[in-house]
Amino acid sequence: MDNFDFTQFVTFDSTLPYQMIKDTVLKTFLIRGFTVIDFENIEEVKKDYFSSYWRKYSFELKMDDFLGGFMEWEIRDNIPIKVKEFIDDISEILTLSTWDLRVIICSFAEKEKTCNEYVCTKRDDMYGELFKMSPYSLVCPDNLIIKIMEEI
Repeated sequence: MDNFDFTQFVTFDSTLPYQMIKDTVLKTFLIRGFTVIDFENIEEVKKDYFSSYWRKYSFELKMDDFLGGFMEWEIRDNIPIKVKEFIDDISEILTLSTWDLRVIICSFAEKEKTCNEYVCTKRDDMYGELFKMSPYSLVCPDNLIIKIMEEI
């Protein structure tokens, strides 16, 4: 397989032990219906495609219909419940002594055929960046990589 679609990733650095990180990521995202996949079990085509973005801890957050919520997101400030919950979950991960956290939203990825948009934003501005994945934003990149800037 040379391409893939409809998945999400979270990747970040932390000084906390792997098992503590993994347990928190599992607890946080499983209750929302995501399948959490450790980096070692992520398909090689995905690891390769996003290779320049990976940090120390990386997880795939698989939910086939997650991007479906973006298809009906017409007004930027009228945020779908799944997107709000996802940002709440990312905020939970940010409490784990993390830095350089990146969220990757993948609509469709194929080397040399699709484009990634990489942005840096504050946690409070994630909604505006995620709105880009809505067809109503008139931006709608193939893949969106959001680096969360640390608050000072």
